[in-house]
Amino acid sequence: MGTMLSFMFIRIKSRKSGKYAYLVKNKWLKAKKYPKQKVIKYLGKVITIKKQSKLTLDITTTPFKESILGLLKTELINHSFKETNDEFIRDFIKINLQNKTITENSKLVSIELNEGFLNNYTLTELLNFKFNPKHPPLTQGHNLANLLISAGIRLSPSKFLKLFKKIHNP
Repeated sequence: MGTMLSFMFIRIKSRKSGKYAYLVKNKWLKAKKYPKQKVIKYLGKVITIKKQSKLTLDITTTPFKESILGLLKTELINHSFKETNDEFIRDFIKINLQNKTITENSKLVSIELNEGFLNNYTLTELLNFKFNPKHPPLTQGHNLANLLISAGIRLSPSKFLKLFKKIHNP
């Protein structure tokens, strides 16, 4: 009867008209010994954009929040988005970092980046990430790494450690 573990992740469903992203909660039913899934939220049609350049960002001297924002902006520029004020635009896709929204012609979309998906949910989670001193550092590092990967931001192990040390100094 009881629930042991609960995980949320992005599930992609293919239809004739394309691929669509959903936020799904996966619960392990201890008594029945199998998982049960529930769709939590629709995240939009999936749009795949190929990386056009390989710009990198030095995050050595920037604070944590600015580093996250800089890594995100660099990834978008690498995927041919143009920055205008707080928005990144490519074709009809608009990413508003202030409002944490990603739309195409005013409809929700999920952008496939480096095997991850940037959408309203992953963007909000990434930009709102805060270190919680009540949780073990290993758990915090794991959560941050999962957020970055889920949003399509790939970092080398050394760059990830630089980023993590900005919020956790043992």
